[in-house]
Amino acid sequence: APGVVMTDLVQAGIDQGIVSEEAYKGRIPMGQLGELDDVVEAVLFLANEAESSFMTGEVLRVDGGWTAYHLFVPFDEAF
Repeated sequence: APGVVMTDLVQAGIDQGIVSEEAYKGRIPMGQLGELDDVVEAVLFLANEAESSFMTGEVLRVDGGWTAYHLFVPFDEAF
């Protein structure tokens, strides 16, 4: 489950002033947006039978800690 990843759509939102990159970064404990390679590495891990053959029904979070942060901060206060 990817978090906020720097894509063309996210960049367009930042460029148009719809969302602030700093606002995102401030709510991600690792302090950065995800990159496409972060998601690709997770997909490759899951696709590699030698690495993940015994995994079932898991959600692999690739979100820089976003999920953990939002467990403790009410959503309306997060933005």
